[in-house]
Amino acid sequence: MKRVSILIALWCCAFTGFSQELLKVMDAVQAALRNNYSIVMAKNDAEAASNNNNIGTAGFLPVAGAAAGYEGNLTSSSLNYFDGRQIDATNKQSTSLTAAAMVDWTLFNGMAMFTSKAQLAELEKLGDNNLRMMIENTVASVIMNYYALVQFKQMEAVLQQAIQLSLERKRLAEMKLRLGSGSELDLLQAIVDMHADSSTLILQQNQVRTVKVEINKLMVRDVETDFEVANEIPYSDTLKYHSILQQTIAQSPQMMAARYNARLAMLDVRQARSAFYPVIGVFGGYSYTGSNSQAGLVSDNTSYGLNYGATVTLNLFNGLNNINNLKNAKLMSENAGLNEKQTDLNLRGDVAQLYDDYRTALMLVGFETDNVRIARENTAIAFEKYNLGAMTDIDLRTTQQKLLDAERRLLTAQYEAKNREIELRVISGSLMKNLGF
Repeated sequence: MKRVSILIALWCCAFTGFSQELLKVMDAVQAALRNNYSIVMAKNDAEAASNNNNIGTAGFLPVAGAAAGYEGNLTSSSLNYFDGRQIDATNKQSTSLTAAAMVDWTLFNGMAMFTSKAQLAELEKLGDNNLRMMIENTVASVIMNYYALVQFKQMEAVLQQAIQLSLERKRLAEMKLRLGSGSELDLLQAIVDMHADSSTLILQQNQVRTVKVEINKLMVRDVETDFEVANEIPYSDTLKYHSILQQTIAQSPQMMAARYNARLAMLDVRQARSAFYPVIGVFGGYSYTGSNSQAGLVSDNTSYGLNYGATVTLNLFNGLNNINNLKNAKLMSENAGLNEKQTDLNLRGDVAQLYDDYRTALMLVGFETDNVRIARENTAIAFEKYNLGAMTDIDLRTTQQKLLDAERRLLTAQYEAKNREIELRVISGSLMKNLGF
């Protein structure tokens, strides 16, 4: 029995006996901002959208090109004239050289180029908004996992204390059994409870390792890197419902994305209308052609010069496709408008629910803090009574279990308060500002 007790005591301390890196939450956030693959990809998408937002992509600028070619031939021919002349040519060479430069410039296409430029501007804004959303979601994930780890580590410490109490119970049960004032049943029950607490601790430590891996993944570093975290979960109790709601409707990334998509849908309608207007353009170019031949009537031929003009095209009928495209664009624009309203409604509901959960968690923190204090005092008194033989083993275990449950509820309430705080800041688009970025 003594050997088992020593092994368990040593095992409980195995995970705390080595000095490890203390990872602060802001260090984890900054590492994720630098390295996280999702953020880097979102940055690249936003930069690509920014690169596309120019007058060239929109179609305002002319299109210029150049072409050149060279061709050679070996020809054999035989010519017989009516006047009796006869000309034979064998393996005579002929060559030709061509070069041309041209410019096409669309001056008017039913305002489509202006609409395209406006669409590109909205797409750039949408790309920036998506980047912001990805950053805030990733940072929120880092913070939530960090404080989940704090919660699990604190619960791990609570369970280690419970095992120490179980070891002490076992020691007392052994001593009473030797003195003849105890029973073997009490000793076996103490061992069973100690093993139950040890099993719970093993599961808790597995949760700790799992969350550490997730944090390392978010930071993009070796997933086996070990580290320590803070000992407390700080949370704010100053968030105000109406302030959060106003910020959410004004600057929430989800709301902004819905607005950008609604504007893009309206621009799609304008783009579809442009197909009903004529397209006016001008063109100009310079061409050169030179050839020579060792056979035939002309030995050398050279031509060059400018060509220019203007074009007007109008699509008179294409199977009603333009009309259908316009109808569909209007329907999609209506859907985008409805989606914007639905997003507004959903966000209002989410804020109301999250804020209610936030206030509930804060109340539970206050309640469970008092409850843990009382449970600790009750456990200390119960252990003294047990030591004096004034309390049964079962009653002591019940008291100890109540303390464990109270500690667990307090840690859960603290984490929920922090979790809801982060979710409210994310949905209102104020998380990065709150962190000082």
